[in-house]
Amino acid sequence: MDISGIKGRRALISLLVNWSLCSIDCLGFDPSIRYVVGRGSGCPYLEIDVHKMDKRTGKVEPQTYYSQRCLGAADRLTGCHARYFAASASPESMDKPAFLIKD
Repeated sequence: MDISGIKGRRALISLLVNWSLCSIDCLGFDPSIRYVVGRGSGCPYLEIDVHKMDKRTGKVEPQTYYSQRCLGAADRLTGCHARYFAASASPESMDKPAFLIKD
């Protein structure tokens, strides 16, 4: 996008306005990861839903994991845009995570 001309500046402003008015789903936010503040220990943490297939029934059921630590952030413009969370199966055991979740 060349913003040296009027057409490029108009396109840039249009892009910024569209970003500010669109829904969070359009921006790529993952609804299966929720930021939780003030419950339990009072420390903020993440609830992460992972959909797993029950081998006995064949149904896909969500399993919620809990995390207070992000081990790798997707904060770059280039390269791998994955985040890694040290997680546990219950909020009480977040200080001893047993799972690594890649988003």
